[in-house]
Amino acid sequence: MERIFEADVLFAPFFIYVRCAGEYSDADFLALFEVRNYKRKASVSHECQSAAISSVDGWMMLADDWGYTLWNRPATHRTIGRLAQQYDLFTCFLGDIDDSYHFVLYRDGRRIREYQWLCPALSPPRATIDYGIPLPGEAEANLQADHWKRIVEVAESLGLKGHRRESSIRYFAP
Repeated sequence: MERIFEADVLFAPFFIYVRCAGEYSDADFLALFEVRNYKRKASVSHECQSAAISSVDGWMMLADDWGYTLWNRPATHRTIGRLAQQYDLFTCFLGDIDDSYHFVLYRDGRRIREYQWLCPALSPPRATIDYGIPLPGEAEANLQADHWKRIVEVAESLGLKGHRRESSIRYFAP
C-alpha cells in the first residue's frame, strides 16, 4: 500500500481502540503490546515498521503498519484479550490485497459484536463470522463499495472519530 493518509485520515490495516486514554503514556501503551524498542518519530513511511497512536475522547488508538507487524505478533492478540477484560475495546482489520475485513467490539469484559467478511480468490465473498447484534451504522457501512470506508463508518458509528486525523497522530518506529 502506498498511501498513509486519505483525505487527512490515517490509512492503516489494523486498528486497536481502547477506552483508557489518560491511563497510559504512549511508551507504556506500546509496552502493553510488548513493543518496547519503538521511539517517537516526526513521521514514518508506509514502507517501514511503525505504529501510530492517538488519544481522543477517552480512547487510545494504536494503528499498525502495512507490514502487519502488530497483527502478526501473538503478544498483540494476548494483550487485546487482557485489555478487553478491563476496558471497552474495538479492533478492526483490513485485508491488503482483497476486500476482506474483520472487527470486534468488547464491552464490560465481553465480546458483544464480531463480524468478518472474507473475499477469497477462488470463491464468492461471504461473512464467515457474524456474532452479536449489528452495531449502529453497520447497515449503512455495508452499502459502501470500499471495505476501508466500511470499517471507518463502523468505527465512527461507535463515536471513534478524530483518532486517525493527521494532526492527532503520534508516530513510533524502531
